[in-house]
Amino acid sequence: HDYPVERMMRDAKITQIYEGTNQVQRIVMGRQLLAGIQSELG
Repeated sequence: HDYPVERMMRDAKITQIYEGTNQVQRIVMGRQLLAGIQSELG
């Protein structure tokens, strides 16, 4: 089992490969981070 941050970084890397930009990677990571925080807060 892996840590959420590991999964996030892996997903971001995959996104970077497919989308080809660091900007998209940052946006996706930000969204995932916010979604994670929101789900933890309920």
